[in-house]
Parts: sequence; structure tokens; C-alpha cells
Amino acid sequence: MLQHGIEWEKKGTHEKHLSVLDFEKQERQKEVAELEQTISGSKEELSDILHQQIAAGRETEQIRKEGEAIRQEVSELSTTNHLLKEQTLTLAEDKEKLLSENEKLEKQQKKLQQELNKMVRSKEVMERNIHAYDEDVKWQSIVGRSKALEQAKRANKRPKCAFEMSR
Repeated sequence: MLQHGIEWEKKGTHEKHLSVLDFEKQERQKEVAELEQTISGSKEELSDILHQQIAAGRETEQIRKEGEAIRQEVSELSTTNHLLKEQTLTLAEDKEKLLSENEKLEKQQKKLQQELNKMVRSKEVMERNIHAYDEDVKWQSIVGRSKALEQAKRANKRPKCAFEMSR
């Protein structure tokens, strides 16, 4: 090789020449070591995956429980909504009844107010008539006789006749 200008470079490693079986044995040992490293890494990955799977299972269970709670709440809200709708209908019916009764009472109040007004007018007329009777001489003598009769009844006396009263 020197003839061609090639020189061997010394690397400082000198290994004994191995037989083919020993060489293959050495290579297999290297492969086994690599495979053991791969297995070790795969075991770690598998462990991580198992932990993730357990966490995902817990999350799934939690989500399932939350979903069930939400379904229960929706069911309760639906029932409450139905009851509130029924109450609303009942209240609307009651409102209509009360409005109708209120109209009837207002009509009745107007009638009573008219009757009361008539009574007030009648009282005013009666008071005017009483005043007129009080001033009328003819009525005063009748009232005087009735007062004398009243006094006699109270005193348990025989009433005087009209002739005696005029004196």
C-alpha cells in the first residue's frame, strides 16, 4: 500500500482478532443490550400510558357522574317548569275570575251609590218638609197633643182632652 501512497493510520485501538463465533457472540450481546434498553424505554412508556389510562378512566367516571347529575337536575327543572306552567294557568284563570267579579262589584257599587244618592236627596226633602211642618201652626197643635199624650203615659195619668189642652 505504501507503493500507492497509502499509509495506515494508527487509531490506538488494537483488538484481538476474534473467531467468527466469538464475533457473532459479541454482536449478539450488543444487540441484546440495545433490545434491553428498548424494552426498558418501552416499559416506561407503557407505565406512562397505563397511568394516563387510569387518569382517563377516572376523568371518564367523573364526567359520567356529572352527566348523571346534570340529567337529574334537568329532570327536576323540567318537573318544576311543568308545575310552574300549571300554576301560571291556574293564576291566569283566577285573575280572569277576579276581574269578572271586580266588574260585577263595581256595577253593584254604582247601583248602591245611586240608591245612596236617592236616599240623601230623600232625606234632604224630608228635612225640608219637617222644617215646614215645624213652622206650620196646624202641625204644632198636633205635635203638642202628642207630646201631652206621651207625658200622660209616662206619668200614668189620664190625658187631658183637647179642650183642656187648649186652655
